[in-house]
Amino acid sequence: MRFVLVLWPGGKQSILLSTDLELSGVEIIKAYSWRFKIEVTFRTLIELLSGFNYRFWMKNMVPSSREPKNLNIQDYSDKDRVNIQNKIEAFERFVNLNALVLGILQILSLSMPSTIWHGFSGWFRTVPSSRVSSSNLV
Repeated sequence: MRFVLVLWPGGKQSILLSTDLELSGVEIIKAYSWRFKIEVTFRTLIELLSGFNYRFWMKNMVPSSREPKNLNIQDYSDKDRVNIQNKIEAFERFVNLNALVLGILQILSLSMPSTIWHGFSGWFRTVPSSRVSSSNLV
């Protein structure tokens, strides 16, 4: 394992870890920055757009606990397998459309900040002094 000690502006220290010994310290820091951007994107998809609030189960399926015991699609009838596959595809479309909407919202907030702040000041959680949405500062 490779450990990288990072001293941030303001004096805060972090220790980053990588199991890829081929990466340099700078590359490890860059990888962590991508990780945090991805996490913020997922959090925004979940909290702002409810991008993962899609109900997977179908009416004709037997209800199960939070941890279903049978996830083997081969144990279902041909008709149910087709329905399950259609449901998975619908879920994937739902998530992808939410990701597209998030991208469009970010493009709009960056290209028209004065219009957005003027008409929709309650839209974002904070109003920074730069007048750029806090969701775009990542």
